[in-house]
Amino acid sequence: MNIVKMSEAPKGSLLSSMFTGPDVTRQPLVPEGKEFDLSIVNFGKGVRSKFHAHDSEQILMVTAEESVVATENEEVIVTKGDVILIPAGEK
Repeated sequence: MNIVKMSEAPKGSLLSSMFTGPDVTRQPLVPEGKEFDLSIVNFGKGVRSKFHAHDSEQILMVTAEESVVATENEEVIVTKGDVILIPAGEK
């Protein structure tokens, strides 16, 4: 068994052209190379990710404030406590 305290997970900058600004951090919660990736990703004020798709399902858990989650056909305001399932291949 491995227990990870989210507050103690190491936080590092996540620089990518996929984001609209540099103020993004990532806290990996499981070691890389497993069957899935589990990380806390924090966006600075006004920073967002550009439209993209994943090869597998993506689960987003809103842990603070409010934000917007959008597809090519829909835009929804989400708030702390919301969980969003994005099917594989959906932008």
